[in-house]
Amino acid sequence: MITQVLTLENPKSFFWKDIATMLFASLLIALFTNCRIFLPFSPVPIALQAHVILTLAVVLGSRKATLATLSWLGQGLMGLPVFSGGVFGLAALAGPTGGYLLGFVAAAFLTGWIMERSAQKTIKTAFLAMLAGNIVIYLFGMAHLSLLVGLKTSFLIGVLPFILGDFIKLSVAARFCSFSKANV
Repeated sequence: MITQVLTLENPKSFFWKDIATMLFASLLIALFTNCRIFLPFSPVPIALQAHVILTLAVVLGSRKATLATLSWLGQGLMGLPVFSGGVFGLAALAGPTGGYLLGFVAAAFLTGWIMERSAQKTIKTAFLAMLAGNIVIYLFGMAHLSLLVGLKTSFLIGVLPFILGDFIKLSVAARFCSFSKANV
């Protein structure tokens, strides 16, 4: 009995391993939230959590990455200081970055889903999957921000200043992804 619990042959051990993986991943996202630079002209900071989420999606797949992102989002909504700028609770969703936060969930799923269905697990595939996820984050963020400042301004302050930096961060993140059959 004890050997079954400690080995991967026991389905219950898979469940607990998945839970631990997702919680650890959500803590990684929270850890990288504080790696940010505030721009004087934008309510949206340059941050690393989006790229951590996208990298986790490549490595963990759609289900685990989405659940890890939802866990992180839930932690912030419950009042833990895991969002950029120290904002927490429902105020984070109502604020200018609320759309980006929701976009992280959709991007985690899409990025992982693309990787799971890719015939080749390469750096190029990872980059393209994360690029698709990043575009989803832009769309969610811009849509929400446009409710506060208008569509044109939301693009000018919430997307345009981040494109080059995000391209560089995606290039670096794609190189860190390890591709094995155990990952996806």
